[in-house]
Amino acid sequence: MKLILPYFRKNLPKILLGLLAVIIVDAVQVLIPQVVKRVIDILAQGSFDNTVLIRQCLLVIFLGFVMAALRFGWRWLLMGNARFLERGIRDELFSHILELDMAFYDKKKTGDIMAHATSDINHIRMAFGIGFIVLADAMVLGTTTFLIMLWTNVKLTLLAMLPMPFLILFIRYLGKRMHSLHRTAQESYSSLTELIRESFFGIRVLKVFNFEELISEKVCLFARDYFGKNLKRSIVSALLRPLMNFFFHLSTLIVLFYGGALVIREAVSPGELVAFIQYLGILSWPIIAIGWMTNLFQRGLASLKRVQTL
Repeated sequence: MKLILPYFRKNLPKILLGLLAVIIVDAVQVLIPQVVKRVIDILAQGSFDNTVLIRQCLLVIFLGFVMAALRFGWRWLLMGNARFLERGIRDELFSHILELDMAFYDKKKTGDIMAHATSDINHIRMAFGIGFIVLADAMVLGTTTFLIMLWTNVKLTLLAMLPMPFLILFIRYLGKRMHSLHRTAQESYSSLTELIRESFFGIRVLKVFNFEELISEKVCLFARDYFGKNLKRSIVSALLRPLMNFFFHLSTLIVLFYGGALVIREAVSPGELVAFIQYLGILSWPIIAIGWMTNLFQRGLASLKRVQTL
């Protein structure tokens, strides 16, 4: 982590300002279901008023513009900082490898160094740029939404959360697999990059001795190896979204059945049930973000370890 800490310290004001924008966006987002709740309850009571409805619609539109402006702000601040981090690490890596002696290059393949400077640094940027944003957004939005759901109805919230422990266990298992598979895929990518670099560098020798077909077969072999390892990583990554959607829709089903019974018994109002389902939908983003963030951070940490070692 010591490789990236100087860039966080240098851009700390921008990071804090971006996080503030994320918090305000999340606060505005949780207000919109309350507006919808009020409109639904007014309609359910039969006291329909065009003026009130227009005011609430204009309020939702205004909140939407506020969210759009602030989202642009935190993307510019936080993701821009990630670009500075990427450039800084790449410059630092380039300066470092220029200072190494020839004995190092006898042991380390140039193609492997190229993979570190391109693919690995890109994964670091994604992890500590988008991944950092997702982490902050998921924590603030998820916690706030969950507290509002508890305030609406404790029992309904607890029932809706029943499938979530199983989802967390799946995410934890898949995250460990992702870390291991990403490391092996990056090593295979380094080998493929080095083979292609050597082939271009020695192209005259290959043509003189008619080694084109031999090298072509070797490149295909290395490419298939990288494809196979990358495919395994993609399969694990592809499992995250369907699993999260399954558990989320299971929670929605529970809310519809039990929440509908509460509305019939007048324990909650129709507007509260509609708002609760909206909050459950908002909560799905932090849950999905956990899986995406796990993917990004596992790739980023594996690549950071490779670059740090170099």
